[in-house]
Amino acid sequence: SADRGGSVRAFYFLPVQRLPDDATSLLDNQVVSDTESLERQFWGVFATSPKLAGDLRAEAYWYQLYEDAGATSRRRRLHTPGVRLYRRAAPGRWDLDLEAALQRGTSRTAAGNLPALDHTAYLVHGAVGYTVNGPWTPRLGVSYDQASGDGSPTDSDNNRFDTLFGARRFDFGPTGIYGAIARSNLRTPEYSVSLRSWKPLETSISHRFIWLDSATDAFTAAAVRDSSGRSGTEVGQQLEFRVRWEAIPGNLRFDTGVTWLFDGEFLKTAPNAVKGGNTTYAYFEATLVF
Repeated sequence: SADRGGSVRAFYFLPVQRLPDDATSLLDNQVVSDTESLERQFWGVFATSPKLAGDLRAEAYWYQLYEDAGATSRRRRLHTPGVRLYRRAAPGRWDLDLEAALQRGTSRTAAGNLPALDHTAYLVHGAVGYTVNGPWTPRLGVSYDQASGDGSPTDSDNNRFDTLFGARRFDFGPTGIYGAIARSNLRTPEYSVSLRSWKPLETSISHRFIWLDSATDAFTAAAVRDSSGRSGTEVGQQLEFRVRWEAIPGNLRFDTGVTWLFDGEFLKTAPNAVKGGNTTYAYFEATLVF
């Protein structure tokens, strides 16, 4: 089993393009069938080690994205190898999660008939926490994430890390229509506290600081950019409160919370920033597994 030994998995997908994808069709509530083709391919291999000393585990992966959809795509042809070392949280001990990845290949900065750029980017992630073996089993944790940004908008290189595909909920806050933070052009430390007053019920609060890795690249989730770099790198701060209840463990889970994003200097002064003030996002969701 995965708990006793290592494993190796491989995958190959044709990613689905969700349609319609233009503002006019979306506003008109048009219905269009999603599509997939050989013009977008995503494959890779993922390996997990057996348990190491100290209950540690190691992982290694290699992903490749091939995109050749003409002027409607960024023509990304990217290789992403990475490694990870982690130990899961448990009462009375420290946990950790360390990861690093390198990304090479070619890409465009946007869809359209733009030149292909040499793509070299990276990400690093580090997290450590301690879970108290006592009432409510509180866990205190700190983490730091950095994903490279593009250093110059006018050279022949693209240094912005590409997130490829995947869910964002476990990364930087609620998903859905929020999705304010993406793992690109980013430096973000966080501290958090979680409690279990009752085994199926978990409450957590986290405070995150957000900076750009490159002042001349975009805050990618909102497409806000100051190519001159004069708006600085301080995006802002995020505060998140969350409650999760395993109503029927393994079958029914409820998740609710509220997140505040407080604008920093960059979101207040960048040329194309909305400048609409701080953001408050509340949500409720239920997950039923058959």
